[in-house]
Amino acid sequence: MKRILFVGVLLAFVFGCKGGPVVSVKDPGPAQIPEGSQLAESSDKTCSLMVAQGWKRGGPYSSVPGSGLPDLGSLGSENPDMAAIAQNAAQEEAAYDAEEAADLEKKGILIWVNDSSRPIPGEARTNYRLRRKDDGPMSLEDALEDAKMDILNEQVSYVELPIGKAARMEAMTTKIDGGQLFQIVYVIVNGEHIYDLRFTTQNDPTSVKNIEKQVVESLRIKPAK
Repeated sequence: MKRILFVGVLLAFVFGCKGGPVVSVKDPGPAQIPEGSQLAESSDKTCSLMVAQGWKRGGPYSSVPGSGLPDLGSLGSENPDMAAIAQNAAQEEAAYDAEEAADLEKKGILIWVNDSSRPIPGEARTNYRLRRKDDGPMSLEDALEDAKMDILNEQVSYVELPIGKAARMEAMTTKIDGGQLFQIVYVIVNGEHIYDLRFTTQNDPTSVKNIEKQVVESLRIKPAK
């Protein structure tokens, strides 16, 4: 009887709580970021992701990229007072974005990036975001099944990213108000952590499809030990 219990515990340790081997991402080296784009990093330095040109890191309520006051240099030469006001506004905006990003991290959302579109009332911002959950260890297949819980009419495929194998889902959902919600979700397993990189828009899907490949290939996660 003791032998049976020992074998059971050993198998649970080796294959994880939902079955399948414990997996880890690999380190392919630094990502190549296109000119005009930036690199966003989580506060704990465990993962990073490209902020596409014209997009902005922040949160759901951050200001629209490029909607700030005019260039500070030109303002300073014409009106020092206006330049000071613009500079203070930019600093306040940056502080608010940082605060919102910190609040999101408490919920497991490590990086949130918005595009430059202005949503109509009740419409979600076009964005992509990286979330981490401590639900592992589990297989990629089991992590995918969990991720399907809040996706409808999904199309599933498996892809090879620079950091390793990932599951990809794409889905178009009709909301109660008749609007269309388009999502692309990548699921990655790294030891005890399950990551999902989600692109979301209620506008033309090409707004996220155009940047999807560069963004997901820029994703870097510190391999689990």
